[in-house]
Amino acid sequence: MVDDNKTTFERAFWAFTASIDGFQYCRPLFSIGNIHLYGKYKAKFLVTIACDVNNEFYPLCFAIVKKRQTIIIVGF
Repeated sequence: MVDDNKTTFERAFWAFTASIDGFQYCRPLFSIGNIHLYGKYKAKFLVTIACDVNNEFYPLCFAIVKKRQTIIIVGF
């Protein structure tokens, strides 16, 4: 976001190709976990995980958002 010639970070989202391809083998249940980032950058690191056929955690996608940002979950 650019405001009065000052650029600020809003959010980032990414998923790796291996996670996208392997999602078809996961159980239809996933969870979102978050880690608070402290220090210079006050934000949240979000991780979406699923359970694969071996009952192990499978990372799906990652995001970094502002600490006080509303998160909207869209089903896929």
